Amino acid sequence: MYIFVYIYYYVYLLSIFGIVYTNKIYKENKKNNEIIYK
Repeated sequence: MYIFVYIYYYVYLLSIFGIVYTNKIYKENKKNNEIIYK
């Protein structure tokens, strides 16, 4: 039973990290695109 809780917690952390990481990349790309277009 504890194994399922551990797996769920691990996936939950991975999803949060993934969202933060993709937002960071998106903002950096947006900044770079604005510099290129100007």
